[in-house]
Amino acid sequence: MSFTLELFDTPKIPVVLAECWRVLRPGGRLAVISMSKEGENGAILHAFEWTHKHFPNFLDCRPIFVRHAVQAAGFEIESADRETMWVPVEIVLGRKGAKPSPN
Repeated sequence: MSFTLELFDTPKIPVVLAECWRVLRPGGRLAVISMSKEGENGAILHAFEWTHKHFPNFLDCRPIFVRHAVQAAGFEIESADRETMWVPVEIVLGRKGAKPSPN
């Protein structure tokens, strides 16, 4: 899932990840690449978030806590890397392990 998860409203992200969990076989993997709120919060990141908040039809995505969202959905994190394009990006690989506990 590349630069897709951050397109969903925050309350919908767990729903999307739960569906990913549902369709994967035990041991199946999910890779997510997304703009990240982890790391430095520089001027570009603040400008990006401000633009998304005020003009969501123009800028439809925003940085999210990628690793946290994947882990909260019950995936075991196999790897998580951070890169920088012009905003921070997280690359997270999760594996479907045991069934997540209900929140």
